[in-house]
Formats: sequence, C-alpha cells, structure tokens
Amino acid sequence: MLINDTILAQLPAAVPPPGVTANFVNLISAGYPTFIIIGICAPLITILVWGKFYTKVVVMKKYGWEEYTTILAWALYVAELLSLHLGKRDCVEFDALNI
Repeated sequence: MLINDTILAQLPAAVPPPGVTANFVNLISAGYPTFIIIGICAPLITILVWGKFYTKVVVMKKYGWEEYTTILAWALYVAELLSLHLGKRDCVEFDALNI
C-alpha cells in the first residue's frame, strides 16, 4: 500500500521532543546563521586546501594518494554546500515540510 505524496507531505519527519509542538506554518529556520558561517568557512577551507595541493604538487613536486583524497573531500564538501544552498535543509527535522 503506497501513501499519497500529499498526505505524506503533511506528516512530520520525526516525532517532536516532549513538550514541543510541530509548527507546519512558520517553520523554524537556521538558514541565516548557516549561510554566514558557510560564507566565512568555505573560502578559508578552499584557500587552505588548494594551497596545500599547490605546495605539494608544484613546489615540492611530490604527491600521492593523500592529495587525491584531499581534493575529493573538498569536492564533496562543495557538493554538500550546493545541496544546502539549493535545497530546503535548514529546518528542524520534526518541523520539515516538503523536503
């Protein structure tokens, strides 16, 4: 038996903690502080990762698996930032609607 998407969208993702009532009208959002922190950390992380990569590959001319995994981790971090920016993932889980 499949649940209709419109019915499923009206249900909370999880049971709220004791004493908390789910609010489907005015969702609690952590979007603004999240984007401030991301705006500070993302450029800093990018500069540090690419600085390390440049130093090892160009200056020292010595690289190995750790450089590849560092770039892979950075790429996955950027993908996560894009999914945060493009999606609605800044709501409290039990208040989330249509995520």
